[in-house]
Amino acid sequence: MKKMIVAALLASASGFVSTPASAAQQIISFGGVLDYGSVWGTSPFGTPGTQLGGKAYSVVMSYDPTLFANTGTCGSVPSTQCNFTFTAARPMTATFTVDGVSQEYTWTSGEFYLSAGGNDQFGFNFDVPAGSFSGSFGDGNSFYPNQGSVNTPIFSDFTNLAVTGGTFQFNPNGFGFGDSPSTLSASYTAGTTGAVPEPATWAMMILGLGLVGGALRARRRQEAAVTYA
Repeated sequence: MKKMIVAALLASASGFVSTPASAAQQIISFGGVLDYGSVWGTSPFGTPGTQLGGKAYSVVMSYDPTLFANTGTCGSVPSTQCNFTFTAARPMTATFTVDGVSQEYTWTSGEFYLSAGGNDQFGFNFDVPAGSFSGSFGDGNSFYPNQGSVNTPIFSDFTNLAVTGGTFQFNPNGFGFGDSPSTLSASYTAGTTGAVPEPATWAMMILGLGLVGGALRARRRQEAAVTYA
């Protein structure tokens, strides 16, 4: 009888196993050789006095763009610009690698912006809590958001970035560096939702629960019969 109960429980529980949802992810990256940089305090990239200029580096920025739905301003003032603000609920993470050493930082305050209409740019500005991190990319009219729209960028443009040329600076406590990278690349991965049981699976789960209930009732009757015999 115990084996029947266990088997029925396993059969019913197996239908509830599903794949957890995964968040959408936008990756923005750039790299090259640092124009300048130095260490004067605590830093993962060297001891005080270390010069970072001339060292190879990469920056990989990551965030979930779906968290910004209906939170930004597009086409308002000015009509050619979009702004999206990061918060604790919508953080941005960046991994800096300098001369083979990597360190991850997270910001809960800052913004991205897109501008179009003759001065096309993608830019960012972050501060809290990881320190000042800012940059701008785009070379005049070569960057057209919205896959061809010249005037008004929209939210989806942040997931379709294609810009060349720019500058950035990173200045946390203890060190700082910057560069003028020639390109910026972006990739977007859509999120997936957890598996939803099909009708046949629901039927199997209901049947399994029914078998469990029936087995438990039968066991109680047997125990009662033995008690009063």
